[in-house]
Amino acid sequence: MGAPMSRRQQFIEEINTLTLTFPGNATTRRISGNAFDMSHYRALLLSMFLVAREGPVVSELAAENCPPGLGGIRDALLRSAEEGADHWTWIIDDLQAVGYDGPDPAECIPPAATQAYVGYNYFLASRHPVARLGVIAAVEAIGRNFSSNYSSKVFQRLQLKSAQATFFFRRSREETSLQDILQVLEQADLCDRTWQWVVAGTRAGGSLYRAIYDTQE
Repeated sequence: MGAPMSRRQQFIEEINTLTLTFPGNATTRRISGNAFDMSHYRALLLSMFLVAREGPVVSELAAENCPPGLGGIRDALLRSAEEGADHWTWIIDDLQAVGYDGPDPAECIPPAATQAYVGYNYFLASRHPVARLGVIAAVEAIGRNFSSNYSSKVFQRLQLKSAQATFFFRRSREETSLQDILQVLEQADLCDRTWQWVVAGTRAGGSLYRAIYDTQE
């Protein structure tokens, strides 16, 4: 069946919009204003811990719930789960490397924005699993934007070493690309309703992900 051109274009436009509007969040504004300090960096890492820990679990759940005949999408979700399996340990390593001495991140209650993002992804994985792939695409695009446009500023401002910033700046080089995900979606036999959820899930998931960066006031 393939993707109706309008749905495919809507998906691409959602990714582009999320990427272009992402720099307006509180964290990137602070970085651009040279007001991002080590406490902000630690807080951002902590707010992303649940995202990193639950991401692979969510992708595996979505793969399990994929309808019959969508083997390509199921495989892509499982690849994403495998790629991100140890990313939460990078956050632990980064926190230790910058002198964090607070509670175990696994024991901390994350910000509401983090809870909302993770909870929404569990909803998609349970009810609309194909749309989980759209969220992965959105987060990948946003992550590359953050890494390419703000990494050097953060490194300079905080005088970080590479071993202190593995989560944000190594992750973006290792994740499945948007083109890979788009190809998988286009090759699948998706009905228009499923494409609608891919577009809607991408929009909502990307917005909720950005909100995590907006909580760092």
